[in-house]
Amino acid sequence: MTFNKKIMHTPRMLPLLASRRLCTSSNGFFFLSNLLKGVERLDKHIYRCSDLIEGVVASQRIFGGQVIGQALNACADTVPERFLPNSLHTCFLKGGKNASSLLFTTQQSDTNKPVLYLIQPQHDSATRCCRSVVVRQQEDTIISLSVVYQKPESVLEIHHEDKMPEAPDPDQLPKCDSWFHTYLKLRGAEEIDYMIVDMLTKGISHTFDYREIQFYNKSNLNLPRNLFWVKAHESLKGSRPCMHHAVSSYISDTLMIAAALRPHVELFTKVTQIASLNHCVWFHRHDFSSDQWMLYETLSTVAGKDDCSSWKSGICYRKNVVPGRSADSVRFPGSVGAYQRTERLKE
Repeated sequence: MTFNKKIMHTPRMLPLLASRRLCTSSNGFFFLSNLLKGVERLDKHIYRCSDLIEGVVASQRIFGGQVIGQALNACADTVPERFLPNSLHTCFLKGGKNASSLLFTTQQSDTNKPVLYLIQPQHDSATRCCRSVVVRQQEDTIISLSVVYQKPESVLEIHHEDKMPEAPDPDQLPKCDSWFHTYLKLRGAEEIDYMIVDMLTKGISHTFDYREIQFYNKSNLNLPRNLFWVKAHESLKGSRPCMHHAVSSYISDTLMIAAALRPHVELFTKVTQIASLNHCVWFHRHDFSSDQWMLYETLSTVAGKDDCSSWKSGICYRKNVVPGRSADSVRFPGSVGAYQRTERLKE
């Protein structure tokens, strides 16, 4: 722990610990398992990121979902295997940058440095563990997280869950290149709108497979609601449970934005930046596989002009299993403003 504190209080030492390599990919797809477990252990509670990808927007900043997944995998090494994550709470303090980060940068910095995960044990007992994580890049703290673990327990007398929506088989649906192409086509959008949307959503199809339920969209173009089938591209058979938690958290931080933006497609050309503010996940079940199809339903219930925020929820279904819930905030400088979103994962 001495090493941990020394780094925390001497930020100029951080670049000395950092080196970076590019993500591994095959056939144009990034392997989620490599992206999310790509952390190197430097000390008992210090980890270094080895693979960075840009976010889903054109800012070329590190994607927050990847950082969350890597933090979960790193924290899993610091608790006994019998403990599984109950919840995680994330606050995005500053946008991290990947090696090619050029846009929306407010300060000069060495963008070739990866991130460090500094883990602090907060509580350990026979039934629960808590870990706090400070994520740093160069001299900046970019993200703070807390993760709560507990031993699995079952109370059969207390159980209920939402009913899974009706949806066609995912294998009958085409692969999606963009969330909003269907909306743009039905609205008679111009070419510039397609270009903006592609920039905002680039990279999604390279990390996991998702199929949009198009009939869900045609019923009401202004309805802030979406339905997708999602899964990891690669097989995760034999992976530790923490990998499936990491992948589902990664996905939860990706597709929910579509629900908040859907009623405002005409404003895409006025959006200058998208930035997450916070993200939370609650895991209620652990017997799920994120490389199998999951039905992801998202809903935005309110978007306010005065406080520039919106509220979104999501549920991820796999038959009748409920792995968790999540919550997140996103900022959109420009006419769209800032959207606050809450996500519930139900598989």
